[in-house]
Amino acid sequence: MGRGVFPPVSGQAIVQSNNYWSGTEYAPNTNNAWNFNTNNGNQNANNKNNNLFALAVRPG
Repeated sequence: MGRGVFPPVSGQAIVQSNNYWSGTEYAPNTNNAWNFNTNNGNQNANNKNNNLFALAVRPG
């Protein structure tokens, strides 16, 4: 069997090592928003026009 992505275990998500939007606007420049890098743990503010990954999250 080749390499692939396994289905998530209940309550878990498969997350690629990449940049993801946090959903929080960057107050000093509202054209930007915070994002985080799951590869190295860095947090940065990038322009909202950039194409980054997003996670769908629901409460509970």
